Amino acid sequence: MMKRICINDFVTNKEDPHAFPAAVSAAVCAAADGSAELVLRPGEYHIYSRDTACGFYHISNNDPGEKSILFHLRGCKNLTIDGGGAVLIFHGRTIAFCLSESKDIRLRGFTVRQARPFFTQGEIVGRGERHVDVRIDRSRFPFSVVDEKLIFWGDEWDSDFLYNFLEYDETGYTAFDAGDHHYLTKDCRASLQGEEILRLRFSRPHGFRVGNTLVIEHEKRVAPAVFVDRCRECELEDIRVEGCSAMAFIAQHSEDVTLRRCAVAPREESGCYISACADGSHFVNCRGKVRLLDCLFSGQMDDGTNVHGIYAVVGKQLAPDCLLLKLGHVQQYGQVYIRAGDQLEFCDPRTLETVGTARAAACVSQGEAWLLLRTEEPLDFPCLGCGVENISACPDVEIRGCRVEKNRARSILLSVRGRIVVEDNDFSSGGAAIHISGDTNFWFESGRVQNALIRGNRFLNCRRFTGWGDAVVNIVPEIPDPRPGVYYHRGITLENNRFLLCDSAAVRCENTEQFRMSGNEFVMTGDYPVRQEDLPRVALKNTESL
Repeated sequence: MMKRICINDFVTNKEDPHAFPAAVSAAVCAAADGSAELVLRPGEYHIYSRDTACGFYHISNNDPGEKSILFHLRGCKNLTIDGGGAVLIFHGRTIAFCLSESKDIRLRGFTVRQARPFFTQGEIVGRGERHVDVRIDRSRFPFSVVDEKLIFWGDEWDSDFLYNFLEYDETGYTAFDAGDHHYLTKDCRASLQGEEILRLRFSRPHGFRVGNTLVIEHEKRVAPAVFVDRCRECELEDIRVEGCSAMAFIAQHSEDVTLRRCAVAPREESGCYISACADGSHFVNCRGKVRLLDCLFSGQMDDGTNVHGIYAVVGKQLAPDCLLLKLGHVQQYGQVYIRAGDQLEFCDPRTLETVGTARAAACVSQGEAWLLLRTEEPLDFPCLGCGVENISACPDVEIRGCRVEKNRARSILLSVRGRIVVEDNDFSSGGAAIHISGDTNFWFESGRVQNALIRGNRFLNCRRFTGWGDAVVNIVPEIPDPRPGVYYHRGITLENNRFLLCDSAAVRCENTEQFRMSGNEFVMTGDYPVRQEDLPRVALKNTESL
C-alpha cells in the first residue's frame, strides 16, 4: 500500500523562510523505502541555495560540478511527488529535482520560477554605429558597471560572464534576420547614462534596432530545473518551468522517460522573453522510449528538445580487445555511456561510414575525459581515431501534440536509431524546425536515424533567425568527406505536413537513403521579406528519394 506523506508536516519552524529545504530532505528520507506519495500544499515556496542539499554531478551538455539540489532522489523506487500546483521560487543556482539511479518515479503539479532571471533584458532606446543604449529596470535585473565591465547579480549569485546578445521584436520572437552576436561580447565596454540607461560600446558595427528588446545572455549551464540520471520509468506531468540557468529538463543514461503536459515558457505577466537559458528538454544516451506529449516549449535560448547519443573517439588501442576512448566535447566529460553487453558501432570520422562492430565486456572511467573499454572479442578492423557509438542506447521517440515557439535556435534535434514519430505538432522556431544530424567533430552527438515518420505537423515562419539551419526540415549529418552513394541516415518520411514559409527553403536532405515525401503543403506567408529568392523548396544531395 502506498503511504501518503505531506512535506509541510516536516517544517519545524513555519516562520523561518529557510526551513522548507530541510523539510523536503526529511520527507524524501521518510519515503526512502519506496511506495510513497509526497504531497505539497499549494502556495509559493522560496528556496535559497545555501539551504539545500548538494551533490557532484557530470551533466551531459551542461557544466559539471557540485550542485545545489532541492529534491534529491537517489535510489528511490515507486515514488510520486505531487506539488498540487505549488510554485517553487529559487534565489540561486539550484536544481529543483535531481533523480538518480531511481525507478518508477512520477513528478507532477509544480511550477519552477526564478526570483531574478539568469539573463538581463531591456528596451533599445538609442544607437550609433558602434554603440547601443538599453533601458533596463534594475530592480528586476540588478547589475553594476565596474571599470567598463558588466557585473550581473541576484540574491545568491553574480556573474561577469558575457556570452551573447539577442534581439527580440514586439511579438516575443527573435528579430527577423538578427542572428547571434557572440562576436560583440569580446571587447564590449559598458557605461551608465543615468540610472537605467546602459550604453554598450563595441569595436565593430552592429544591426540592433531602436524599439526592439535586447537580451543579454550571461549565464553558464550550471543548474537545470529537472535532472534525470540513470533512472527507469520516469513520468513528469504538469510541470511548468518559467526560468532556469541551464536546460529545463535533462535526462541521461535513463530508460522510459515521459513528459506529459509540461511547459517551459516565461510567465506571461513577467514580460520576460526567455524561459530556459539553454534547451527546453534534452535526452542523452537514453533507452526504451522518450515521449513528449502535449508539451509547450517557448522562449528557450537554445533548442526546444534534443535527443541523441554520444560519440567517443578511439585514442589508443592497448590490446586487440582493449581501447582508450576520448570523450570529444568538454561537456561530455565524466559520461560512462557504455555498459557491459552493449552493442557498439565504429565509424570513420571523415565519412561516418561504419568500419566495424563489437560488443562491450566492460567500460570504466579513466579520469573525466577518458574511458577504458574492453570488448568481448578482439577487434579485427583498424579502429584508431574512429567514433564509437553505443547502438544499444537508442530510444524510440514520440513527439506528439506539442508546440515549440519563440526560441532562438531549432525546435527539435533528433539523432537516434529507434523508431521516431513526430506528429501533430506546431513549430515556430528561430532556426530550423526539425534538425537531423550526427557528428564526430564538435558536439560528438550520435547517431544514425533509421526509421522516422514526420506527419501532420504545422510549420510557421521557421528559420527567421540567421544561422540555425538551411531549411525548415534540415536533414544534414556533419560529414567532412561525404562519398557519393554512401548514406548515413535512412528511412525518413515527411507526410501531410503544412509548411507556412517566410522563404522557399522548406526541406534539405543529404546523405540519406529511402527518403519519402507525400501530401505536404507549401505556402509562402509574406510575413517577412524574402532574404533569398532562388532557394529550392526541396534540396536533395546524395539522397535516394522514393
